[in-house]
Amino acid sequence: MIPAISLKLTERDVEHLRKVVQTAKSNLGKQSAVDIVNKAKHSIAELDTCDLPDFINEKLSSLKLLIASIEDEEWQTPVDEREEVLTALAYFIEPQDLVPDRTPIFGYLDDAIITELALQDMSLDLEAYSQFCHYRADEEEKHRDISWINRSSWIAHQREELRAELRRKKFKRVRERLFGNFL
Repeated sequence: MIPAISLKLTERDVEHLRKVVQTAKSNLGKQSAVDIVNKAKHSIAELDTCDLPDFINEKLSSLKLLIASIEDEEWQTPVDEREEVLTALAYFIEPQDLVPDRTPIFGYLDDAIITELALQDMSLDLEAYSQFCHYRADEEEKHRDISWINRSSWIAHQREELRAELRRKKFKRVRERLFGNFL
């Protein structure tokens, strides 16, 4: 049987992590978004060659999806969502964070925790983005042999439908949350 480890964070733990994330957020202005994304991609590519625990690899895959969402010109990530992604990436690329990344096995544990918290906050955004990608792939397959003249209109229509649904879900979630967003 595979053991499961769960962490129960106290209010003090959450507050400490929020401060660390706020530091990463305040450092966003010191680097361009392109630099942050490129450094994150480089770090992920390096880590892809390492023998890391599966729970870390799972978070790396999620980081790749976050990066894809903000780089996808057809998705047109809103500014606030983009800032949340960049904050998570800024924390991820900081080598001297809560647990220094060079620490064997545990060096990326704090990055995995922050990534997980960001993913929980952004789960609806990523779900909508994944739906958008599936829709786009399906439509591209259907219309492969047809002129692409209307591509921008069907992409825009689907994007707006998904964003409207996302706003409804977020509004409902905000009313249900006790503590608000982590990022």
